[in-house]
Amino acid sequence: MNKKFKHETKEIAMYKTTFFTTDTMDTLLPTKKKYLDSFTFNETLTIEMAEFSYERMKKHRKLVQNNIESLLKQKNLNKCFSLTEFHEFKNRLIERGEKHDLSKFLEPEKLAYVYINWKHRVKKDHKEDLKIAYEYPTEMVQEINKAIHHHWQVNSHHAAFHCFKEDNTLEDNKEKIKQLLEKMTSLDLMEMVADWIAMNQEYKGNCKEHAEKNIGDDKKWPFSEEQKTKIFTLIDLLEPAPQVINELSCQPESASIQLGR
Repeated sequence: MNKKFKHETKEIAMYKTTFFTTDTMDTLLPTKKKYLDSFTFNETLTIEMAEFSYERMKKHRKLVQNNIESLLKQKNLNKCFSLTEFHEFKNRLIERGEKHDLSKFLEPEKLAYVYINWKHRVKKDHKEDLKIAYEYPTEMVQEINKAIHHHWQVNSHHAAFHCFKEDNTLEDNKEKIKQLLEKMTSLDLMEMVADWIAMNQEYKGNCKEHAEKNIGDDKKWPFSEEQKTKIFTLIDLLEPAPQVINELSCQPESASIQLGR
């Protein structure tokens, strides 16, 4: 997977984009009808694909918002991060959740993410059958790469957001990346972790394992020691220990409902 990421990064590094941040984004999510009405469907772009895309992105946003809400309930959060004016910070983090990934509902990302989300569905539904595959239409490959590139550049909860050079390409020097990652604020890190955990909730994965595989001086994201401490503290606050997850998964259905499933 890391090899694939590197390959895509090289491909999309050439694209130009107009910078804006989530601070300038409207928090109003388009209705499903408005979203579907914005497409012209054909053999490669079906209404089923668009409906799935809308619902998946909507559910993901809700998971992120729930994770942020859970995080803000942690009594020691402000002490862990030495946050001043915590009330204002809290409101800004909630607003981050409300605006999370809204760019995926807008062009130039909207159409591309229908195909991206559909590929996720095919891979998830047929992960045990290697014969089942979904390839992007040839004419969409470049547009999808552009959309991913754009998404990184307009959402500061992605580490890549902070690692673009003046020529609009991604930095590949580890030492420089480490310096650039220092620009990530506590808000960025918290939304990033809420996002990572939401993805692992969807795929029933382990966020801590994901972080351990991707964070380190010799790995994808060479965060500073202080940032690593913050990230793993946030994960520990939000993600149940593996043994707790296993215990819950063994509960009968009635017990799962009582636990708020």
